[in-house]
Amino acid sequence: MGWTQNDGCDLGAVMGFSVAHLNGEFEKDPSPDTFFELWRELEDADGEHQTVPVKHETEWCLSAYPSGRLVWENIEEDLVPRHMRGVSRETVVSLWRALSEGNIALVDQQAWVAGYG
Repeated sequence: MGWTQNDGCDLGAVMGFSVAHLNGEFEKDPSPDTFFELWRELEDADGEHQTVPVKHETEWCLSAYPSGRLVWENIEEDLVPRHMRGVSRETVVSLWRALSEGNIALVDQQAWVAGYG
């Protein structure tokens, strides 16, 4: 499952995304239903594993934490990471879905605060 990029880059490129499960397993281009499963995994977070990220092939990454903190960062570029606190499950899942579809602009326009929070 991939998408055609529409954020001003190569419009013919098919891009993908990956998720990292709480147990450390990675999955490339999973079903969109996986986003609800990822959220549920946060209920089992422990001291060692506390985040479930969705990463687009452009290296933009959204990581959710059990506390409701959501971190938005590009792991390849030297940009300041941003975060929001108290983010609802519906919002997290919606933003994960937007990122997986390549809608980076939609994710980027949220009310982010500088830093990891």
